[in-house]
Amino acid sequence: MVSGMVPAGCVPPFLVLFDGADPASYDPRTGCLKEMNELSIHHNTLLQESLGKIRARHPDVEVAYADFFGPVMAMVESPGKYGQYSPQLCTVCVGVWFDRACLVND
Repeated sequence: MVSGMVPAGCVPPFLVLFDGADPASYDPRTGCLKEMNELSIHHNTLLQESLGKIRARHPDVEVAYADFFGPVMAMVESPGKYGQYSPQLCTVCVGVWFDRACLVND
């Protein structure tokens, strides 16, 4: 089992680290850093290509890829669908002093 990256642009430590970034750097729907998420997508694409090569060279070995990017983005984009309705979630994740991650529309 090989896991892909989560959407790094939505990870609270990165949101705090890049707090002063240009507002255009953030996805208006999610509050996540767009370039960090693009980097995660690129990494996951290259990882899956490499796993395909490994599978071709070793057909007797089962190599599974676990997608973490898609499910985490689904939760970020629609928190209500997953039982997260309260703005307190943002406080728990990133603190009351940082509200960019709370710009999620459901």
